[in-house]
Amino acid sequence: MKMNSSEREWYDIKLYTSQLVKLCCKYQCKGNNLTPEKIHALCRLTWNYAKWTSATGEPLWILWEKKDDFPLIEDPEELVDYGIPPDVIESAKENYGIVNFYRAYRNSSLDWVRKHHKVLKSLVHKAASIRNDSEIIKLTNAIENLPALRTPNKKRSMSDTRSLLTPLFACLAPNLRFPIINKNYRVNRLHEKLKITNDSLESQVKTYIGLIRQYGLKDALMLDAVSERLAEIVKPQKKIRTRPQHSKLPERAKQREPRRPELKDITDIKYFREQKIVFITRVHNQIVDRLIAICEEYDLQQTSEMNYDFLITNYDNTGRDLLIEVKSSSDRPDLRLAVGQLFDYRRQLPRRAVTDLAILVPDEPNKDSIDYIRDVGIEIMWFTNKTLNTIDGTMKLVTKKTNH
Repeated sequence: MKMNSSEREWYDIKLYTSQLVKLCCKYQCKGNNLTPEKIHALCRLTWNYAKWTSATGEPLWILWEKKDDFPLIEDPEELVDYGIPPDVIESAKENYGIVNFYRAYRNSSLDWVRKHHKVLKSLVHKAASIRNDSEIIKLTNAIENLPALRTPNKKRSMSDTRSLLTPLFACLAPNLRFPIINKNYRVNRLHEKLKITNDSLESQVKTYIGLIRQYGLKDALMLDAVSERLAEIVKPQKKIRTRPQHSKLPERAKQREPRRPELKDITDIKYFREQKIVFITRVHNQIVDRLIAICEEYDLQQTSEMNYDFLITNYDNTGRDLLIEVKSSSDRPDLRLAVGQLFDYRRQLPRRAVTDLAILVPDEPNKDSIDYIRDVGIEIMWFTNKTLNTIDGTMKLVTKKTNH
């Protein structure tokens, strides 16, 4: 998916905004120096304004703790006289502001930030140091647990906090993988196409993260910039009924025996010596057998078609699927191969937007390899012993067993 000129301009503005927010946070928001007023000022930097005005410049004034009212400054270059760092001024010279935050809440949101300052301060610091997608999900759950916003007279309907906080966290995230989830018509349209309008914030964020590196999307900011056209391209997602927990499942028609995934891509692993091929096949098949047994034990519906190893449908009971690539070792060449395979296989799936990715290996990889896998948005699992009894890793394959 190639951006047109309008989308490119919009994407550049988002990148400028992210750069400005990060610089302001770096200079003025460390530790306890992050006051409610500064958190609100960071949020204001993400609000869209047509051009440089006192409204766009005032957040910088607040962040640098200037006590007087913001003077009439027609050019951000004038900020140098007030002690604002040159790199911040350089970023402020560009158009910035990425969301049209609802005006009725722009003033009342400051009181809300003051009321929940302690929690928000912790969340902002965490957003500025995000390392992987799991930390994004934790922040997402924290946002969803916060009380909603109201207008000053409290007569207007409540506004969810995602519209205020997700643009800020999207700008702060070092990996630019934190999605913007608000009530913009473009976002709503994409939600409708993906059939996630009524889903939880966690589910929506997971779906958006899953779209990154698909359709040519580099990061969450690019996804937001092209969301309107993406809604025309992405295939509608079929919803899957979640299975009931702690209840007896109805009798099902006899299912066909799952096909054992064959050892594949032999040409891709020529770096192994010829005499190790038999060993690789045996380990691969042992892992496959154990995974089939786990799926049967926990009533996980799995298929093994095309070239991939496993696709587990509705693995987390929220309607999401899990595509698993099995590797016979945790060596870096195997992991690199698995990453490429997973991205390629997911492209061909009808429910690609709600499909998570994971690699399963026989033993625990080293920390650097785990960090590499998580940095590219994939989870990794491994067996804790040679008998392949227990699976550990960066995610849980199963939670609670359903009753039969």
